[in-house]
Amino acid sequence: MAKTYVPGVPCWVDLASPDPGRAAAFYGTVFGWQIEDRSSDGDGTYRWARLDGVDVAGIAGTGVGPATWRTFVRVDDADRAATDAVAQGGAAVEQDLTVPPDGRAVMLTDPAGAEVGVWAPSTHPGAQLVNAPGTWNFNTLRTPDLDAAETFYGAVLGWRVAAADFGGFTATMLCRPGYGDVVDADNPGWKKRHEEGGSPAGFTDIVAWLEKAPAPARWGVEFNVHDTRATVDAAVSLGGQVLRAPTEGFGMWSAALVDPLGAEFSINDFGSA
Repeated sequence: MAKTYVPGVPCWVDLASPDPGRAAAFYGTVFGWQIEDRSSDGDGTYRWARLDGVDVAGIAGTGVGPATWRTFVRVDDADRAATDAVAQGGAAVEQDLTVPPDGRAVMLTDPAGAEVGVWAPSTHPGAQLVNAPGTWNFNTLRTPDLDAAETFYGAVLGWRVAAADFGGFTATMLCRPGYGDVVDADNPGWKKRHEEGGSPAGFTDIVAWLEKAPAPARWGVEFNVHDTRATVDAAVSLGGQVLRAPTEGFGMWSAALVDPLGAEFSINDFGSA
């Protein structure tokens, strides 16, 4: 059965890159992806990254511009989301991203300039494997204006902001109310396991982290790996750079990297040890 997503939940990530072929070679080696070009003319403008026989991410050829990882959120109506974004002080920067027969996407920017996509699926619901080595597992919005982010994403995507107290450390969550109930319905006992494991109140509704950071505002994408330090070594050997060396905390190792075309991404081995 295909993995599906309810509205308001991130469902897909892709890399916009001026050299998709080089990007495909890099990530194919680092994450073990198989890359497929399914475009009708085989021009490579959009490639699908697959792992264990299912779609896990995309690589889009931009021709020009900086390379960047993009986050897409499931919606019922992409054009309505674009209208709402503009009404809240954002913008719709790309509205011609329909991918027949897969669905319709629109790229938005929030009032601080962070770019986020919305995806209204037809036949392709989103990533079919997540939270496993070689796949995407976290998203973080880094912005200088937390209040503006709370207002914008609340109005456009129905999110709310909540604090997560980890005992001596407090993080800020972007939550989709009721999401934990949806997950629990598919995985009975999931919420109870989180509660018994000491997860902060409201944690089961989280869809992303929210962090205060200097401009420019941007969405970050994080991937799970078997071994953070080994993955850093592999990325560097292929022309990547280290933004943040491997560090240990919260029961995992994590690091931040830049691919050879300049796209930033993070990795962690949460749950993979």
